[in-house]
Amino acid sequence: MPLTKTGDRHQQNIAPLATVIVSSEDNASGQTGEGVADGQPDANEWASAGEGEGAWITLTWNHPATVTEIDLYDRPDPVDNVLSGTLTFDDGGVIVGRALPAGGTPEHVTFPPKTLRSVTFHIAQAQGRNAGLGEIMVIGTLN
Repeated sequence: MPLTKTGDRHQQNIAPLATVIVSSEDNASGQTGEGVADGQPDANEWASAGEGEGAWITLTWNHPATVTEIDLYDRPDPVDNVLSGTLTFDDGGVIVGRALPAGGTPEHVTFPPKTLRSVTFHIAQAQGRNAGLGEIMVIGTLN
């Protein structure tokens, strides 16, 4: 995992260390929540099962984490796109996001360091029938 240095701490993508739960998943095509947080923006994406607006994904860690950035990748499918969403943190904080870029480019959501155990991305507006994510990366450190 690539490391970035913030202050005296090395940050990395800690999403692969989280437990992932999704609102629904397309089991028939293998587009489950399992591969969406594996650290590789690739074909292991999460597609909901017929959900657009209202679909969500939650990442939870066993230990507190200090996080400064979340990178969201839209699905590579040109029909199903996230047009807006919110990140909700277990401390009650919320960040409203815009449309995710198409073509595999991540939307980098940065913020002052937050200590948390879980984060949920709620899809507020979507195009298509099976909204989801191509990848989610959470940049931080486990405490």
